[in-house]
Amino acid sequence: MRASGGWAQISFLATKRLTFNTYGGLESNRTADLLAGQISRNFVYAVNSQYRLGPNILLGLEVSQARTAYTGGKIRLLNHYDLALAYLF
Repeated sequence: MRASGGWAQISFLATKRLTFNTYGGLESNRTADLLAGQISRNFVYAVNSQYRLGPNILLGLEVSQARTAYTGGKIRLLNHYDLALAYLF
């Protein structure tokens, strides 16, 4: 199956404790190689932030969306929300 795609990400250090990140990726299959109802394209993008509560404790929040297109024209959206607390060893 022939496909093309790519990925990009960027990070912005707002303060010593706060970082903002964004990323996105696309994968597109050649529709001539697919049968009806198969996935023709996936597109994912997100934004997140990380806040350092202490020297080794992080708080993170992320919002993302995945868009999946099928050969029959149907598009499926999946929204995803994450909240995380991490301890660095």
